[in-house]
Order: sequence, then structure tokens, then C-alpha cells
Amino acid sequence: MSSLLRGATALLLASSLSGCGLIGELTTQTMTGEEVAKEAETQLRTLPNVVDGEMECPDLEDEVGNEVRCTRTVEGDGVRVEIGVTVEVVEPDEDGNNLAIQVDDEPESVTVLADALESTIEQQFQQQVGRAPESIDCPELPGVVGESVDCALVDQGEDLSIRVTATAVEGTEVSFETEVVE
Repeated sequence: MSSLLRGATALLLASSLSGCGLIGELTTQTMTGEEVAKEAETQLRTLPNVVDGEMECPDLEDEVGNEVRCTRTVEGDGVRVEIGVTVEVVEPDEDGNNLAIQVDDEPESVTVLADALESTIEQQFQQQVGRAPESIDCPELPGVVGESVDCALVDQGEDLSIRVTATAVEGTEVSFETEVVE
């Protein structure tokens, strides 16, 4: 009789936990943003022409139909590109993968890296003046038409300010103009 009582008590406890919503919390798992990003990156790397990058994602409840927006960052060819990625929980496939990954067609942002700006300005300066500047220091240039940054250039002890302005952005390509600012 005591085993029957224990079984009834366990059933009663399970019923009361279900009423409080605790059973649902015990069966629904949450993937951390780090886990979501790692799995999404693993799946992306199986595709052709995908370069290494870093992904940041929020946490995701592991329930079919739930989705999150992640940001994937890739650096190369003098630019840093951030692109949106949707990660959705789906029914597991034959390999046990239960995340569907969809990468946006267009980047969220493109930034010209400081090293690339400095190199380009140094080459332009050398072509126009016939010598390399003593130093050049630039910040990164946001890939937004009309955005500008000022670079500090030193030539023969003279400090010059070079304004760099983004003139066009097409995909991951950023065109820009430079001018000496007085």
C-alpha cells in the first residue's frame, strides 16, 4: 500500500507542477546565443564560397517555429561586412540538424578598415607627390554614401588633414574620394 501511495503522490506532484507551468519549462530547452552561433557557423561552412566569420546570436528556445536574428561579421579585402542571418528551429533532418539558416541578400553594414584607407591614401600621395608620406593615420570609414572621416598625414614635418568621403556603396564595395582639408 505504501508503493501505491508513493505513486499517487508522484502523480499528484506532476499534476501540480504541470499546472504551474514548470513541466513546460523542463521540456523546452534554451540554446544559448553562443550555441546558436556555433551551430549556424558549422552549417554555413558546409556551403561553397563561405569565408570564415564570426556570428553573434541571442538565446533561442528550442521549439519548432522559433527564430532569432543573428549578425555575421566577416573581414577581408580591406572591409568588414556585417550581414543578417535568420536562424529558425525546424524538425530535425536525417543528420539531426534542427536549425534552418537563411543569410540576407544584402549586408547590414560595410566598413572600410583603417589599414585599407591608409594604404590607398599612401599610394595616391606617392603617385601625386613622388614620395611616401612620413606617416598616415585614419579611422575606419562607414560604408554609407556621404559619410566622411579625416585622416592625419605627415609629410616632411607638415601635418595635413585628408578628408575621405564615401561616394558609392555596391554590395561590399565602397568607393570614396579624398581631398586635403585646410
